Amino acid sequence: MGERLFRKLEDFAFSYGRSYDSYMVIEVGYEYFWSVGEGGVVAFSRRGQTLFVIGGLLAAAAAKDQLLQDLVAFSQLNGLTLAVFNLADDDLPRFRHIGWKINKFGEDAIVQVSAAPWQGPRYAWVRRQESYIQRQGVTFAEIHHKAMSSEARLALMTELSALNSACLAKQPQRQKKLTFEGWFDPTQLHRKRLFIARAADGLGPVEGFLLCNPCHNGREWAIELYRQRPGAPRGVVPFMIMKALRWFQAEGLSRISLCLVPAVHTDSAIPGDSRLVRWLLVAWTRYGNFLFNVRGLYHFKSRFRPDFQPSYVAIYPRVTWRTIVDFLAASGIL
Repeated sequence: MGERLFRKLEDFAFSYGRSYDSYMVIEVGYEYFWSVGEGGVVAFSRRGQTLFVIGGLLAAAAAKDQLLQDLVAFSQLNGLTLAVFNLADDDLPRFRHIGWKINKFGEDAIVQVSAAPWQGPRYAWVRRQESYIQRQGVTFAEIHHKAMSSEARLALMTELSALNSACLAKQPQRQKKLTFEGWFDPTQLHRKRLFIARAADGLGPVEGFLLCNPCHNGREWAIELYRQRPGAPRGVVPFMIMKALRWFQAEGLSRISLCLVPAVHTDSAIPGDSRLVRWLLVAWTRYGNFLFNVRGLYHFKSRFRPDFQPSYVAIYPRVTWRTIVDFLAASGIL
C-alpha cells in the first residue's frame, strides 16, 4: 500500500474499529480494499473465490454505506463471495437491507470492569490463580516498547519471540492463516499494549505475555493474545488476565473484551440465515475440538464472569459448498 496508506489504515483501525479483531488488520498477510475517495477500508484474506473480511467496516458511520456498496460492486465485477466476520447487532440492518445472509458466528466475552467487585464466590477461582502465581514470585508489568532503548527492546522481543514459537509448536496452526487470533510480530505492535509476567520478583525469565488491541478509539481494549512459557507455573495465563483487568479498571475503563468464542450457541435459527453455515458451526462445536477447543475456551473465559454478546458473520451473495470449502482451506483445516 505504501507508507501513507498504511498510516491511514492504522489510524482507521484505531479510530473506527469496533471489534477485538479490528486492529489485527495491521498485521502482515492481509489484502485491502479502499472505498472511492479512501473514505473506508476493509482487510481480507482471500481463498478461492471467497474474501474473508476481518475487523469489520473501518470507516466513519456516514461512510460505511458507501464502503459496503463499493465492496459489493467489486465482488460482483470479479465473481467473488464476501464473508464479513464479527459484526454486532447494530451492524446488521445495513447488511440485511441489501440481501446478505447473516448467521450468528459466536459470542464475544465482554467484562464490565467498571462494575466488577472481584469478590465473593463468583470470582473465587480467578483469585486463587492470581494469589498462587504471586506467591511464586511472579510479577506483572506493562512494557512501554516505544520508549525502550533499541538494545533493551531487541533483547526482550527476542525472548518473547522464542516463547511465542515454543507455544505455537504445540498447536495445530503454526503458520498464519485465516484465524480469529492475532499473530505476534514485534515489528508491528504500533498502539497495541504489551504486558509481561516475569519470574523471580521481576528479575527472572518471562513466564508469559499478553497483547491487547485497541478499539472504539481507545475507549475499549481487547485482551487478544496470550502466551505462557512451556514449563511456567500453572495458572500464569489467568493470573495475567486478572492483573490486566484490574489494570484497566484502575484506568477508569468500563469494558474489556476477552475476545470471540467462535461457534458457541449458534444452533438456533435467526431470520434469513444460512442453514448450511449453521450446520457447519454446530458440527464444529461437536466434533472439531481437536482443532480448536471451543467448549474449553468458553468455560475458561466464563471464569472471569463476562457478558457473552453475540457476534455475526454476513455473507454475500449466497452460501454454497464452495464457500464452506474455501473457509476450511483458509483456516488450515484442508
